[in-house]
Amino acid sequence: MLSTQDFVDIQQLVHLYGHILDEREFSRADEVFTEDALYDVADFGAGVHHGAAAIGRLWAAPEAKHPLGHHATNIVITEAADGRALVVSKGIGVRATGSVSSVLYRDVVIRTPAGWRIVERIATARRDGDAASRASWDSQGNLWLPPRKIPVPTSISPEA
Repeated sequence: MLSTQDFVDIQQLVHLYGHILDEREFSRADEVFTEDALYDVADFGAGVHHGAAAIGRLWAAPEAKHPLGHHATNIVITEAADGRALVVSKGIGVRATGSVSSVLYRDVVIRTPAGWRIVERIATARRDGDAASRASWDSQGNLWLPPRKIPVPTSISPEA
C-alpha cells in the first residue's frame, strides 16, 4: 500500500521532470527515469526512446525544441496491484513566443533503491476534441485512460 510519503515522493518526481528540462540539466534524466524506461513522445514527432541515457541524449539533441517552462498539474496517483504506481498528470508548456500548449502524461512509476522512478511515460498532446488526450473515470471511481491511436504497453492498461 502506498504511504503518504510515497504520494509526496511520486509528486516530487513528476515535478522534478520539469525542473530538469527547464534548467537544461539533461544529464540528470536518471533521477527521473529507470535505466530501461520507455519514453513515448511520438505524438510530438519525437519517437519512442528506451532508457534514461537515451532520454537524456534526446533532450540534449540540437534539434530538440523545449518550452521555456514545463508546469505539471492535476497529478492523480493510483496504486496497481503489483505495487507500481500509475500516474496521470497534465503539463502546460510555455514557449518564448508566449504560445502555450498542454500535454497529458501517462506514467508507470516503480520504487527503486534510488527512490521512485518512471519506467514508462507516454506524452499525448492535448488537442481540442481529441478523445485520446482525455482521461476519465471508470464505474469504480478509478482513473481510466482512453485507448490511444497507437498501442499502449499492457502494463498501463486499465486492467493493470
